Parts: sequence; structure tokens; C-alpha cells
Amino acid sequence: MIYGFYDIDFMNYTVIPFNLDLMKLSAYHKRKRDMVILTTDFIPDKFRNYYFFKDYDDGRLPDNFYTYDWVKSFGMAFHPGHAVPLPIEVEETPPDLHCYERVFELPDWQNFSRKKKKLYEKLFGAQHMKLSLDGHTVWRDLSKQFNSNDDKIKTLFLYDWNLNEIKYAKEAIKDLRKYKTTVSKSARIGNKFPIQVDNSEDLFEWCNIKTAKDLFLVQYNGLMEDAIFPEYIKKAEESFSQQMLYNVTDGLDYNYFITEGICRLYLQILYFCNHYSRISLIYDDNYFIDKRWVQVMRLFSEFLNLMTSFGKSEYKFRLEGLNSMYAFCSHKKSMALFNEETWITKEEAREIFGFVRENNYELFKMFYEFSKSELKGGELVGR
Repeated sequence: MIYGFYDIDFMNYTVIPFNLDLMKLSAYHKRKRDMVILTTDFIPDKFRNYYFFKDYDDGRLPDNFYTYDWVKSFGMAFHPGHAVPLPIEVEETPPDLHCYERVFELPDWQNFSRKKKKLYEKLFGAQHMKLSLDGHTVWRDLSKQFNSNDDKIKTLFLYDWNLNEIKYAKEAIKDLRKYKTTVSKSARIGNKFPIQVDNSEDLFEWCNIKTAKDLFLVQYNGLMEDAIFPEYIKKAEESFSQQMLYNVTDGLDYNYFITEGICRLYLQILYFCNHYSRISLIYDDNYFIDKRWVQVMRLFSEFLNLMTSFGKSEYKFRLEGLNSMYAFCSHKKSMALFNEETWITKEEAREIFGFVRENNYELFKMFYEFSKSELKGGELVGR
């Protein structure tokens, strides 16, 4: 039989990890002597058997997707946060990476940066697998997923929704390195979905597991304690080169956040900027009752992204003197010098300043008075 496969995430995004369900189903059907074709467009009408794969819940689906009732859907986007295993005979099948070799045929491949090409090379050389079938306990037979390979595995790439919810996950990862004939003792860990933590102990424990820096994702939920920032900066530099996701509103009372929490956050942002540490600010959907606070968060993100985009020497050359929020917004017209796309115009920034002045005067003063922050007595203070 002939099966058509379509990975919409792979076609929509420039560099993303593969889809584990797709790779396992491809290997399973090929073992049964079926033909598997990974299509570059959504063309279910041309196949009697068509599988659709999507892991990212970004709302992007083909037009009239649900009218194709013969199309089978797979991936985390259809059950976010919940592990839904494939039939056990498929789960035990080592994944087929060959179907993704079509990346080399993409029109833009030759234009990919050296960094992007290296990421794909690392993905093709990794062992792709999951630790758990139910999302909570370690799968006893997980080694059945291993591809037979003469070379020892140097990267273990995991597809569990949240590794931090799996009991004994860190111990299981250490045990994987004991498969002496298959896995290198120094094998690095990468993951498709961010490990979600809400305390410094879990954060630092995950940073200590020998990570593949460019393939390792962490999300911190809630405001971090100020006291951990020096250690965090060091761990972040050692453990991951991608930006940590920082959900600054998770679990926080709304009134507390817009009065006190957001002032703490601004001091943390200054600390990140002072230490050239990149981080991605996110917040819960529909958290802000007054949507003008969303604009404040967008301004924070633009400020943080630009101020941490350069190394220390280049920062001094190009950005020194713009490191308070007021100075940054006053020079919006000069942002074109940095070849950065700006989301907020100078006029919009002026409106944001007016809104903050009326609703959080302490934060408004910080915009003018502080360009740095430092740790004193376990708390960040501005200067």
C-alpha cells in the first residue's frame, strides 16, 4: 500500500525538530513493505491513505482541514499536554529518519546559515525517542526504540511533552548512557518540547544533565527569585544557547503583577541585559484584563531582545547609552542602524509611557532612573 505523510510544522518553520510519530509510523509501514511518501504540500486527494502530523498548537491548519474525514491526524497539537501513545508495536519501532532527508531538497537549503545546517546535521545523527508512554512514568522497554548503528550515539533527542512531569526522568537519562554498546557515556540531551519548571532546584538540576546546548529547551513558570540570578546566568551559558522561555505571569495574582511583579520583572530584564543573557518573555493567554499591559510586555520584549543581541564589545560600540527604557525609546529612529525589525513605533512607545505613568508610577520612574540592576541582600535593586 501507499501512504502519504504531511508534516505541516516542518513545512511552515525554517529549523525545527522532526516529528517522532511520523518517523515511527514511517519505519513501521516500511517494515510491512508499504511505500511511504513525505509530501511537501497538503494533498490528501491524491492518496487513499493520508497521515497528517502536527506538534505545535499554533492554530495553523490547511483550509477546510476537518472536511477530509479519511485523513488521520497525529501529534501533540491535537492533545496538548497529554501523552497519547501509538499502538505498542509502532512505539517499539526505531524511527525512520530517512524520510526527512528531503530537507536537503528544499529551495532554501543552500541559503541556510552554517548554524542551521549544523543543527540539522546534529538532528540526523541523534537518537530520537521518548522516555514515557503515559507522560508520568519511565517506559521500561524504551531501549527498543534505538536504531542499530555502528557509531555510538552522541545526542539523545527526547519528545516527551514535559520531562519534569516524568518520575525519575533524570535518573533514566543517566541510565541511558550506560548502554555502552549503543550510547556514548558523554551523550548530550536535547528535547523538542520545553522542560517546564517553577523553582530554582529543578531548573539547575536539569541544567546539570549534559545538555546539547543548541537543542535544549527550558521554560520557567512564574517570577524567578532574584537571589538565583548570578547562578542562573552561569548555568544558562553552560547549558543552553537557545533562549529560555520565561512565563512571567504563571500562578501570579493579576493585581500583584501589574503593581509589584512587573517592577520586579523590569529589574530582572535590566540584569539580563547587563549580562548579555538572552531570554524569551511569554505570558498566559488572556491574562491581562487591560490589553494595554500587553503593549508594555511587547516593549519589554523588544528592549530585551535588542539589548542582548550583541556581544559585550559590540554592545559597547552600538548600544551603550541606550540601556534605560527612556533612552531606548528616545532613540527609536536610530534602531534602523541595528538592522533590527522594530515592533513598536516611537509614537506607540510614548502612549505606553503615558499609560504606565497613570497606572504604575513606580515603574514609570524606573524607566527614567535605572539602566542597570544588581543583587543586594538577595534582591535586585536598580541603579
